[in-house]
Amino acid sequence: MSVSELLRAEHPRFYNPPSGPDNVIRNWAYLGFYPSANQGNADADHLARLNDNSGVTGTFSGVPVDVTTLYPSTGKIYGVGTWAVGSSSTDAVDLLGAGFLNNTGDVFGSTYVACYVKNPGANVWPCYVALGADDFAQVWTGTVSRGTKAVAEGVITDKAMIGPFTLTGSGAWTRLLIKVENGTGAHGLTARLCNDDRTTVTGLTLATTDATAPTAPTATCAGVTSGVSQSTVTAPSFVLADATDPQGTDEGVSGVRGFKYYFGTDPAGAPATFQTSWTIEPGTQTPGTYYLRVAAVDNALNESAATTVFTFVLGAPAPSAHYGLTNRATLDAAVAAASATKAFTVWGWVTVIDANTFSVDDGSGVPVTVVKTAHGLTSADYVSATGTLTVTEGVPSIAATTVKKQN
Repeated sequence: MSVSELLRAEHPRFYNPPSGPDNVIRNWAYLGFYPSANQGNADADHLARLNDNSGVTGTFSGVPVDVTTLYPSTGKIYGVGTWAVGSSSTDAVDLLGAGFLNNTGDVFGSTYVACYVKNPGANVWPCYVALGADDFAQVWTGTVSRGTKAVAEGVITDKAMIGPFTLTGSGAWTRLLIKVENGTGAHGLTARLCNDDRTTVTGLTLATTDATAPTAPTATCAGVTSGVSQSTVTAPSFVLADATDPQGTDEGVSGVRGFKYYFGTDPAGAPATFQTSWTIEPGTQTPGTYYLRVAAVDNALNESAATTVFTFVLGAPAPSAHYGLTNRATLDAAVAAASATKAFTVWGWVTVIDANTFSVDDGSGVPVTVVKTAHGLTSADYVSATGTLTVTEGVPSIAATTVKKQN
């Protein structure tokens, strides 16, 4: 039994809970009300409602979410609920009142309340949430459940000490989320962060929303320079970096959750595939130009603008060797089979077709068309031409990488 539990159990009439806005959280982001199929006031009904988080579980804005990743951002919609901000003039927050849900008819369901907590000092251990709730309630800090209050009753200040846990310091932000379940009648809570002796943890900054988008990442790919053609890396692995989640004015910081990305040939492709990994591996590609476009997403589902972080240009593989041929041999079936991976050289007298095309004739009766940008030749030159061979409808053609005059 902790010091605080002994104090309350053995000296209840001497315990006076800290009160007022300097001690008790009065401003909350709230989400709900989520009606439940469990229509009853038995403990089993209260517990079933508390354990049912289906209303906030699913894919929202293209991102998978459950109660462990539910972060407040004013206006963001999760099923039937929309995050809003409420303020109470008293320590006991009336969730059905005008400052919050404003509906006394909300029965047999649940409301989520949350805030961001910044601790500029040292880590606080042990830290607790001193909680009173109507009715059952569960508390999370970060992504971890810290405990439940499983008694159906009105709001009693400091009724449950939920914890212990470490409240991280050094300026870190922590999400505090409380789910409050309701049967019938009043629906509310009182909560504060306290030490083991029930004194309030002081010096904290609280915020109720994160509406500021994270910054876009940068990307690198081993063995490849963005925008530069290469043929060595066919299955790129992109490593993202530098995405951060800045703090907006009077806001909290939820932190970078992951990334939506697009990888394809459209330079304006919309990022839609979500992942939490900082490495993107789209698999083996065929020659072409591909654009990696990324939007960073924070835990509150704010997104950075879609940004092209890498242009992946994959050229055709360079032939590993080249072989000399007579012009007639270019029509041989064995040569055709090897042309995908081999380069070939032909020789002959030039007939200029245009500034980028000419033919060569070695006297075998099979002229070969040669494509070479700005070749600069004249008819009657004698040349060798080396490159990739194709044969279309019996006409051989070489896309030349090298042309050399021999006369």
